[in-house]
Amino acid sequence: SGARTGITDSLRPGSISDLTPSDELVFRATFLNGEIPPRHTLYWRGAVLDRSKGLEWDRTSDADLRRPPAPRESQNEIEIYMEPGSEKFLFSLGNTSAIYFPNDALRSRMAQRDGEIYELGQPLQTRERYFLESSAAEPEPTKDLEKYLQTGEPPSQQLSTFLNQYKGLPTAEVVKKLQDNFHSKGYGYTLQPPKVNTVDEFLFKTKSGFCEHFAGSMATMLRHLKIPSRVVVGFQGGSPSFLDSYISVRAHDAHAWVEYYDADDRRWRRTDPTASVDPSRFAPGAEGFAGRQWVPGWVPNKWGTTYLKARALVDEIEANWVGFLLRFDLAKQKELLAKLGMEAVLFRALPVFLILAVALVLAVLYFLEAQGREQLSTEELLYRKFQRALKPLKLVKEHNEGPLTLMSRIEDFDSRLADKAHPILAALTEARFGSKNLSRAAAAEISRQIRSLTKR
Repeated sequence: SGARTGITDSLRPGSISDLTPSDELVFRATFLNGEIPPRHTLYWRGAVLDRSKGLEWDRTSDADLRRPPAPRESQNEIEIYMEPGSEKFLFSLGNTSAIYFPNDALRSRMAQRDGEIYELGQPLQTRERYFLESSAAEPEPTKDLEKYLQTGEPPSQQLSTFLNQYKGLPTAEVVKKLQDNFHSKGYGYTLQPPKVNTVDEFLFKTKSGFCEHFAGSMATMLRHLKIPSRVVVGFQGGSPSFLDSYISVRAHDAHAWVEYYDADDRRWRRTDPTASVDPSRFAPGAEGFAGRQWVPGWVPNKWGTTYLKARALVDEIEANWVGFLLRFDLAKQKELLAKLGMEAVLFRALPVFLILAVALVLAVLYFLEAQGREQLSTEELLYRKFQRALKPLKLVKEHNEGPLTLMSRIEDFDSRLADKAHPILAALTEARFGSKNLSRAAAAEISRQIRSLTKR
């Protein structure tokens, strides 16, 4: 399965906004304590981008990959059902301390990056589930902050003049003032942002964009002000299920936000400039916001609400079935067979019985298909072989064309070919419409004549 979510390890203007028309499911998250946190707190981290090029961001090489800490299965708090094709990212919340895969093969393929990011060596090919374990302990202070200050180029004169008013202020105050600037200076959030190439063009001309424009420009401004910053891409929010038992995160929930380093507390803090521009994007019930994006002619009325509820009901049924299949692992199979009184020897022989059963089913299906297959006479089979021999010469029998009309066309095409074709068609016509059946020897002779039909 190819990548489908659009979340990658790079960010370009438009790369996330292109996902807004998509309602494709990415993953479902079940909070095992039974309480779904408020939507505005759910920031599902996929990748941390530390290399700045203005509005374009990507991340450094794989040198920072390491083996993640061993989880404690008893401490699992969130269960994730991940759909295939979501690149290689394992989406998690900010306080995740470990990830646990029941699938041992996937557990060995998992790695951790700086920024508390988890990923696999390659995208999932099938649905899988994993668990998130959270911790109240603060993460280790970041040692190498220099790379979080680098920019692709120095600020323009216009940007430098704008940033001068914030120089020397405490970090928290700078962040707040930049947020206030987005909120009060005419910036707009749009699902179809105009094309821009530079931070200046966005900040001082169009002032209209999607989350990647606000996140990329704010992180760049913080770096120009000597405040370590980075862009995080992933998903924000999610739609509660029909019974409020889990949330569904879909492609249109894709999002980008900013993290800056608080030197006083020696930790990274999240700030989301998009929330300052359009708070409705993050409000409770914001699945209606999503509906405007992917439902043609969406109208936020009772019919729209009814549609969302109906879709949630269907999704609830599917989620329960998917959960049953993913939980039915090897241990569950052995447990079920033990309850049925099957010994371990029988369990080990189960694959053999399964192969034999599949072979038997295929044999029965083949027999039934053969019974219904069209039974063709010898002359009909030879007539079709005759037609195939003429195809390389571009002489194709029409659907309403009989043997005599076909023979007439062959005579017009090539007289020598007609001399060879005439005895073949005469014999086949006599056998088909006359009273005399083809003998085996006669059929063999006609077959030989057909093989030599186009030879010179």
